Amino acid sequence: MEKDAKIYVAGHRGLVGSAIWKNLQQKGYTNLVGRTHAELDLLDGVAVREFFDAEKPDYVILAAASWAESWLTVSIAPTSSGATCRYSRT
Repeated sequence: MEKDAKIYVAGHRGLVGSAIWKNLQQKGYTNLVGRTHAELDLLDGVAVREFFDAEKPDYVILAAASWAESWLTVSIAPTSSGATCRYSRT
């Protein structure tokens, strides 16, 4: 990616998105675009289309998730060789 490319980071204020944003800044990327949920509801297709038509980002990084969807459930089940840990999204 070019250093002046317009990069939209969806979820730029979350844990993963903010780390990506900071990393891009540290590497010299200067044209980062972010919107809060209040500014752009990613579940609103019309609003998203209008945003993309207006901003025309060169790259999109999708790091947005709702808080409830970002948790993993962990279950531990014994096996013959020890314990097994399984992760699944709920």
